[in-house]
Amino acid sequence: MNNLSKILLYVSFAIGSFLFFLYITFPYQVLKEMISSKIEENSGVIFHIDELSPKLPVGLELKGLSIQTPGSKSLNLNEVEFDVSLLSLLLGKAKINLNIKDKYDGQMVVSLSFGIFKLLSLNEESPVPSGFYISSDNFDIASILNFILSKLSNDETTNPMIKSQLGQIYLYGKMNSKIDLDINSSELSRSQGVASININDAMLEFDETLDLPSQEFNQAKISASFKSGRLEIDEGSGISSDDLDLLLEGNLTQKPDVMKSVADFVVHVEIRNELNSLFGFVLDYLAKKSTEGKVRMKIKGPLTPLPEIIYL
Repeated sequence: MNNLSKILLYVSFAIGSFLFFLYITFPYQVLKEMISSKIEENSGVIFHIDELSPKLPVGLELKGLSIQTPGSKSLNLNEVEFDVSLLSLLLGKAKINLNIKDKYDGQMVVSLSFGIFKLLSLNEESPVPSGFYISSDNFDIASILNFILSKLSNDETTNPMIKSQLGQIYLYGKMNSKIDLDINSSELSRSQGVASININDAMLEFDETLDLPSQEFNQAKISASFKSGRLEIDEGSGISSDDLDLLLEGNLTQKPDVMKSVADFVVHVEIRNELNSLFGFVLDYLAKKSTEGKVRMKIKGPLTPLPEIIYL
């Protein structure tokens, strides 16, 4: 090794060591406060982090994350880890990983992949990821769903007919899922992927003022695939409890204008017991006949203006 090579090696090592030292000793407490204040300033939400620390090799770890909007319930997450895959960078891709843990040790992993050249291109203002992956293992969804419902119930843009009721509905469950999409940004119809979502211990509860029975679901799942511009919902997807069945199957064919994509779905709805006593008349009214709490409907046609609904 000649002298120039040795000098370059020593300089590279010195710079790398210095950057690593900065990364480890960076004042993350100050960064934590700055992140919280900026988010609150720009979005109006109350954003709190208990601890912020580095995650090797390149990432951040947040513990005790809490998000709340004025008047709504808070969204609480036990731990959030964010990192960038160095191996993917060497292969020409920027892969961003997000690992979220709830307070019951359930977790969800989200990964987004981008082509480095497209990501750095000045012509791409909002680059589309080339890959999207989600995997969850007994991840508690109650905090997220109830935060969303609470936020919608306080949002001025929410339909006033359902606005107040949204804050009186509570959803619970633990999600086991896998969503894997390979996205072709230049021609989305050539994208492909699969999705399998299963909610265990799913439950729907109502505020006592609504005087409605709680629903414990023995099934809450959806399985789907996307290939050649066609989204297929597998038979048997839907939710089912002692008083309610809501099952969906069919497909959505993508068009160049996404909002003109063509739906062809069949929905089966059945309500029983007290739910039928309370809401059976709604199904009768929609179907324009006596339904005895059971309807099958076909949803067919372009998404805009609206697909046709045919009661079978």
